[in-house]
Amino acid sequence: MRVDILSFSGAPLTVANLPYSRRGERPDGSLYPEDQPERVDEWNSMLGKTIGNRPDVRILDFKKKLCPEGRTPPKSTASRSAATACT
Repeated sequence: MRVDILSFSGAPLTVANLPYSRRGERPDGSLYPEDQPERVDEWNSMLGKTIGNRPDVRILDFKKKLCPEGRTPPKSTASRSAATACT
């Protein structure tokens, strides 16, 4: 695993999980698959399992920092960037 390679020397390693985001919308207004909250949750779960209890590896919880209420950001508008994250 790449995590094993990167942490082999014993140096601390930090990896970041994904926050919910709304990088863009399909023409029908729905989210692209990579922005679906269920998919983000599954990715973050796999990341946590991969990291496990490795003493020199930690996860920077972007999702918790950027989405403290655990919500997908609102639909983009003309005044907001299409690439928004939860705040």
